[in-house]
Amino acid sequence: MNTVAFLLVLILPGVVSDPGESLNYWKVISAARQRYTHEKQGLHQRHESAFEEGDDPGVEFEGYSTRDNSTIERAKQLLSMNVCDSVSALNVSRKCCEDTKTILTSLVQRQMWAIQMIDSYGKIPSGIMLGDYRYPGSYDECKAIDVLVPINKTSQIKRRPFSPKYCQVVLPNEALKMFMSYGVPGIHLGICVPDSCHENDINTLMYTGIHFLPIKIRERLKPFTFCDNGLDFDGKAIFSIVASSLYLLVIVAATLYDIFTTNCLAPKTKGDGTGEKNGHLPIQNGTGSQVVLTRKDEKVEPGVGAKLLLCFSVYHNGTKFLNTNQSEGTLSCVHGIRFLSMTWVLLGHVYVFGITVFKNPITLGGFMKQFAFQAIGNATVSVDSFFLLSGLLVAYSTLKAFSARDGKMNWVYFYIHRYWRLTPPILLLMMVYIPLFRYIGEGPFWPQQGTEVNFCKESWFYNILYLNNFLPTEQTKQCMGWLWYLANDMQFYWISPLLLVPLYFKPKIGQAITALLLLAHFICTGFIATNDHTQLNMLGGNNNNNNNQTTANTFQDIYVKPYTRIGPYLIGLLYGYYLYKFNCKLHINKYVNTVLWLMATISAVAVLYGLYNNNNGYYITQETASFYTAVSRTVWGVCLGWVVLACCTNNGGFVNTLLSWKALIPLSRLTYCAYLVHPIILYYFYFNQRYPLAPTQVTFVFLFLGCLGVTFMVAFLASMAFEAPMLGLEKVLLQKLKIRK
Repeated sequence: MNTVAFLLVLILPGVVSDPGESLNYWKVISAARQRYTHEKQGLHQRHESAFEEGDDPGVEFEGYSTRDNSTIERAKQLLSMNVCDSVSALNVSRKCCEDTKTILTSLVQRQMWAIQMIDSYGKIPSGIMLGDYRYPGSYDECKAIDVLVPINKTSQIKRRPFSPKYCQVVLPNEALKMFMSYGVPGIHLGICVPDSCHENDINTLMYTGIHFLPIKIRERLKPFTFCDNGLDFDGKAIFSIVASSLYLLVIVAATLYDIFTTNCLAPKTKGDGTGEKNGHLPIQNGTGSQVVLTRKDEKVEPGVGAKLLLCFSVYHNGTKFLNTNQSEGTLSCVHGIRFLSMTWVLLGHVYVFGITVFKNPITLGGFMKQFAFQAIGNATVSVDSFFLLSGLLVAYSTLKAFSARDGKMNWVYFYIHRYWRLTPPILLLMMVYIPLFRYIGEGPFWPQQGTEVNFCKESWFYNILYLNNFLPTEQTKQCMGWLWYLANDMQFYWISPLLLVPLYFKPKIGQAITALLLLAHFICTGFIATNDHTQLNMLGGNNNNNNNQTTANTFQDIYVKPYTRIGPYLIGLLYGYYLYKFNCKLHINKYVNTVLWLMATISAVAVLYGLYNNNNGYYITQETASFYTAVSRTVWGVCLGWVVLACCTNNGGFVNTLLSWKALIPLSRLTYCAYLVHPIILYYFYFNQRYPLAPTQVTFVFLFLGCLGVTFMVAFLASMAFEAPMLGLEKVLLQKLKIRK
């Protein structure tokens, strides 16, 4: 049938340097036309399966090529026929058919725009066995083509019958099952078609056309198409733009008001050279010296409305952000650990988030065989660093508050403060990111429906309830999947009073309860790891043949669940208790201190690099793998907790000097917003690519450094817009309501 002609235009891989090379395809088109004629006359006797194995379509095609000495003439004859009548029976729009016929006609005439359309098609390169399954072609070439055809054969006036549209045909294949867990449905082939052809038109032609393939091939192919159709702002986007604009207007107004009141209405203190200061005249005392009589500068206390407005001032919030003065009792080394942990999180995600854009993603598994790469492959323990710090700071600050208030605590404020601290930035970011992200980029990899399926309609509220880590991990259930960490952290915070109260009033009982919870955590994690045959890292090198179902189970059952991640948090509670008990003053013998540092270093290195042999094919037993999964993160927490304890008790040496560097304090304050925005930045970079990226270590080094800088710059803007104003509002409202911690 004539559908083959259109199918070949859609998936034509050639015509790059020599237009004449494409003329071989006219043999196939001619055969398709003759096949349709036979069917229409009732002369077609072949079976539905067309070319079964053993058939030689070349014989049939050759018969037509030998009847004409000129392939071009045969192509012209074919195009002169009313082929669109037959195609219309397949529910393919006539406009799509006519425009495609225009392409074929212009291609025979060697029109440059037609050659460019075919040239922009994706072509299968080498490296398929390494996972090179995306052939996007040239997105920009397709979009830039100016289609011009004469109004008639004799006229010099030209018209634009259509505009080119970029689409991708996806050919699912069982051979690509290894990539399914990363959201890769099959081979992606970029094509350039008339804008009159919709996805259904192309799918219909594809479904019909594959009947000319051997039966074993077409049974595995269920092609579908998606196109770059352009986007108009929908209601969600318009609401987000209006709300964001009003919010930005408040920030600008608050900043201008702050600058005006600070600089223009401030009392002047400089003299004018006549002995007059601030409008007051000096007088002589009994000794002949001058005494300046001035009234005391009275600082006008702004009203509640002004205070609320100033909460949104970038000038006010930025000044506090850059202030590096630390009050007594501050755990200064925490700032350095927090910043370094955030950079480690970003480094690991640079490798993982772009896996659907990488040219040869299987090479990532090869990285795991390199010894130096182990720290990146095991970068997931960076999240355990945050859990350790969170537990430590909660215990230390809460126990100090207990002590200052004779064991009393405003538990309502304890929970409200935490919820208010974390939730508004999440909500404001969701309001901007979810409806607007799909409008800010383009390209063959760009998700026109956004990165969040159905715009999080079914699951967004789980994020603000901090229960999203209990949702299934399928895309349809997840919303901003990286927020699983905040859900865990909040859940740990919810139960922390059950341990903090006994740690303050009955320390031995509190420590015993914490130890029992740790033991239960080990048993639970080990059991689940054994039951799921868990793998030991997220980038490959497991002892289960890289089974994708195992990877999914590991993430769903172990990686995001609170009962399998609470170990470092419990260790943090204990370290926070000891810092409170010792009042950050602990003398440790020099030799004992050295031994403890060595033990912590060796244990941390064992956690990071202990899987090197396993990643190189010397697989450990399931029992050993389960034991490692159960205890490794807690061991990491113990090691890092020692670093904090040593630094805060003046036993850290140069490590404390490095981690307490004042330049890290502002960067540390940005880590929360940096964690919120860094996946969005990675998405924006990767999905804006025009061609697949080759995953080399050099590429990742430069990509990491660039994303690190951009992440913290965007985090600063997010902090000034989303985080700092909410903290200021809390303070003002609490003062107004006379609520005391």
